Amino acid sequence: MARKKKATTIALLSDVHGNLPALEAVLADAAENGAEQVWNLGDFLGYAPFPNEVVDRLRTDDTVNIVGNYDLKVLEFPEKQQKWKRKKTPAKYAAFEWNHERLTEGARRFLAALPEQRRLTVNGLDVLLVHGSPVSVDELLDSDTPEARFAELAEAARADVVLCGHSYGGMVITGVADRMPERISALVYLDALVPEDGQSMFDTIPDAIADGFRAQAAAGDGHSVPPMTAEQFNVNEADSDWMNRKCTNHPLASFTEPLKLTGRHRAVAHRVYVLAAGFEHPGTRAAFELVKAKPGWKTEIMQGGHDLMLDNPDAVVEVLLACD
Repeated sequence: MARKKKATTIALLSDVHGNLPALEAVLADAAENGAEQVWNLGDFLGYAPFPNEVVDRLRTDDTVNIVGNYDLKVLEFPEKQQKWKRKKTPAKYAAFEWNHERLTEGARRFLAALPEQRRLTVNGLDVLLVHGSPVSVDELLDSDTPEARFAELAEAARADVVLCGHSYGGMVITGVADRMPERISALVYLDALVPEDGQSMFDTIPDAIADGFRAQAAAGDGHSVPPMTAEQFNVNEADSDWMNRKCTNHPLASFTEPLKLTGRHRAVAHRVYVLAAGFEHPGTRAAFELVKAKPGWKTEIMQGGHDLMLDNPDAVVEVLLACD
């Protein structure tokens, strides 16, 4: 099927977990930015106190929903409560029980009728929506998942795009490409890090910067770091306030987890690195200098700060369309 050039703007949600204020803020922002569709990958219910309100807000004609594993556990609570009381943590058990007791009959029927996955076609692309993996709503995928398992899941999915709700730029796309290079036509590193086998994000930046992040986490909740500001990223003035309002803490584990690579990602023929001219960072500058000397890479310097999609969106789109 021929693929169209016209873009479709989609708001992609997952794991709302009863957090109505956050959901309302995200949906308002999506509408403000012209989202034509809303896709929700499940886990309506969870740890925040608005289960029914979240269900009601998402059970609309313009939202595509699937059920999440947490939702299913709340529905199964009466049959599993004795087993879970022995095996689940007290906090998790209490959350399952609280949600089950407060869920309305209408919300219960709506969730029970939802599928665990959906297949859609958007602009000629076959898209699979899942919560855990293409074969199980409970399956967790991370950097420790064996390559063979990703190959099995890719075969099972039989889709151009798989959006997974249960599961961070250059690190992520390198890892994905290493597991299924035959399914990827191009890699675009947008002022991003380019890791090698066994490296974490902290391994690609100076020790002093990594130590600073660790100190920030230790001074806070112990497992996340506060966001860098728009001013630090040199974002254009018109978008700075908006960006600062949207940023939240970042998990420290994504900075420290090493990436396991076999080298298969190098088989992706079309590799592009775009360096932000208006942002000085030792990690991205080093990555740019490294790849521009390698065969098979196309490199360019684009005007704008680190968040080029805000500072120079038209140029970013041109780079992406050139990959088709």
